[in-house]
Amino acid sequence: MVKTINQLRPKFTTNADGSDAVLFIHELVGEEAGPTVGISASIHGNENTGSQAILELFHILKDMPLKGRILLLPVANPSAFAVNERYATIDKVDLNRQFPGNPKGTYSQQLAHALTEQYLNVIDIHIDLHSGTDRPTVDYVYIWNDEELSRAFGSKVLYRPVENKQGTVFGGTTKSVTIDTRNIPVAVIELGGGIVDQTPISSARSTAFSTCCGPRGSSRVKSRPTPSRSSSPSWPVFDLHRAVSSKRWLPRTGKPLPAINCSAASSAPTISKCSKRSRPRSRTAS
Repeated sequence: MVKTINQLRPKFTTNADGSDAVLFIHELVGEEAGPTVGISASIHGNENTGSQAILELFHILKDMPLKGRILLLPVANPSAFAVNERYATIDKVDLNRQFPGNPKGTYSQQLAHALTEQYLNVIDIHIDLHSGTDRPTVDYVYIWNDEELSRAFGSKVLYRPVENKQGTVFGGTTKSVTIDTRNIPVAVIELGGGIVDQTPISSARSTAFSTCCGPRGSSRVKSRPTPSRSSSPSWPVFDLHRAVSSKRWLPRTGKPLPAINCSAASSAPTISKCSKRSRPRSRTAS
C-alpha cells in the first residue's frame, strides 16, 4: 500500500504581493523501494484535462499497493492555469520553451529552473499530459525514446517527431532535460480538450495510469540513468477510446499501429470534436 503521502511545496520566487511562488507536488511513497514515476499536467495553463485526470488518479492510487514513488504534478504552470491561458500573464512566454530555465530570469524561466531541479531531475520516468485547450479535441501520443511506453496508452494516432524538421521538434521543452540530458523514458500524451465534457477522458486516463503505476506497473519500471531498448520494461496496452465511451479500460490486442513520421507529415494530427476521422491540423504543439 501507499506508505506516506506528502505535499511538497518548494519555493522558486516571490510574488509581487510578497507571497511565495511554489511548486505543487504530491508525493506518494510505497512500502518498498523502487523507481520514481513523474506524472505532470497543465504546463500550458489552458490544457487542464490532464489536471482532472491526475486528481482522479490520486484517489485511485492512494489505496493501491505501490512499489517505489510517484510524484504527481497536477498543475505545472499555476499562474497560467488560474486564468485559463497558455502562458503565465506575468511574462507571457511559453513555459515549455524555457527549460532548463534560469534561476535569475523571468518568472517562467525561474519556474522552469525549479521544475528542472525539483522534479525533472529526480524522476526515473516522465509522463507529460497535454490536451487541446478549449477549441480542438485531440487524441495522439508522441513517440520519443520509449516506443513501447508511448504505445501503452492505446491511442490510434502515434506521432514520431523528426529532428531538424521545422514544426516537429521545439527547443526548450521538458525534453531538453528528460531526454537530451538524462535520457529517461518519456511519454507525451495529447488527449482531450474542446467544448465537451472532459470527465470520460480524464477517467480513462486515470484508470489506465493506475494500472501502469500500480503493483504490476511501476514495479517493472527500473531506475536507470541510461535506458536501452533491450532493457525496456514490458508495458501493458490500453484502449483509451473504449475507455472514453465505456468509462473503463480494456486491454487492446492485435498488430501494432504504424506511427506517423514527420518526414511525411509536417504537423501533429488532431481529432476534431465534430469528426471521428483524424486529420493533420496546424497547431502549437506541446
